[in-house]
Amino acid sequence: MKIAASVLALLSLAFPWPSAQAPQPPATQVVRGHFDRGAARYQYLPIEVSPGTEAITISYRYTGDDGSSVIDLGLFEPGPLALGSPAFRGYSGGAQRTITVGRNSASPGYKTGPLPPGQWHVMLGLYRVAPAGVDVEIEITEAREESSVTTDPKGPALQPAAAPPPEKGPRWYSGGLHLHTSHSDGALDPAALANAARVAGYDFIAITDHNNTTHTREPLPPSPLHIAGEEVTTPAGHANAWGLPEGAWIDFRVSPNEPGAAEQINSLVAAVHRAGALFSISHPVDNCAGCSWDQLIPDGIDAVEIWQNEKSPRGAEVAFWDRLLRAGRHVTAIGVSDWHRSPARMDRAAVRVLADSLTERAVIDGIRRGHVVVMRDAT
Repeated sequence: MKIAASVLALLSLAFPWPSAQAPQPPATQVVRGHFDRGAARYQYLPIEVSPGTEAITISYRYTGDDGSSVIDLGLFEPGPLALGSPAFRGYSGGAQRTITVGRNSASPGYKTGPLPPGQWHVMLGLYRVAPAGVDVEIEITEAREESSVTTDPKGPALQPAAAPPPEKGPRWYSGGLHLHTSHSDGALDPAALANAARVAGYDFIAITDHNNTTHTREPLPPSPLHIAGEEVTTPAGHANAWGLPEGAWIDFRVSPNEPGAAEQINSLVAAVHRAGALFSISHPVDNCAGCSWDQLIPDGIDAVEIWQNEKSPRGAEVAFWDRLLRAGRHVTAIGVSDWHRSPARMDRAAVRVLADSLTERAVIDGIRRGHVVVMRDAT
């Protein structure tokens, strides 16, 4: 028995048995596509996700990344790609070249959760395409074990203040209704932004990242009051939704030159209202590509911006609002900072809302009733 055991030990050294615990190398696939000018705004490249995958990392690169082409990134799990699809897993626009989506953690802008096997789709938003077209290469790496994805706060480490008790009786509250974090193209993570907003003098803020509400998964200080929002960034205008429940998402993939665009825009507004939220057109007359509101003006619009950041109210936007009023549409005017990063001031412009208390529902109701004053700053 001793000789047999010794021989077996020598054989094991010479020919090691494969270990069931040996880590498997990550599976990587590469998908490529070429798109000419004039191609549909949103393109969907299929990728395969294997059973047992706990996280996927997606990196992309494209020609003309010096500004001649600008390509946005989004992701859908297996399921329909139709407007409002529950298969939507997230959107980062052009802010990140590499994203990770896992069961328990994900890059900013993307939802966590199980990764169902099968055919996923990487969504490419062709914001700008060079005259010769654009070549896109996507690399997808699967992982059987998940490593956490963290957001690096780039703001000051301020101590959160205790939330004040709700006040009784009506009062004017100072608010910022258009603020961006690192979950889209802002510089600060949600907690750092909230702390900076409190220092700026806001009683409440609405975080309105582009095409996602994933900032809601991060802890926030109790003050200022936080209202979950989303800037619905369509190819022909932006709009903010304020007061969305956790996990809600309002689709943005409506091009005005496509059949049924008017009905689709109205359906988005209806989805916002079903969620108990408000719909407000952002910077309706602007000078950046796709920023002005060139969609149908929805029937259920609740508000419109007439003043953004440190500039004075824009005459063209006041005229936009005035045309709505003359048509009998009682739409509330608001002022916002549309803040992304310093050195821009977070507190210019702002609103005062007359509300029964400093709660999300009371503030939303105050805006809905039109009890709003546009202010130069938060204080």
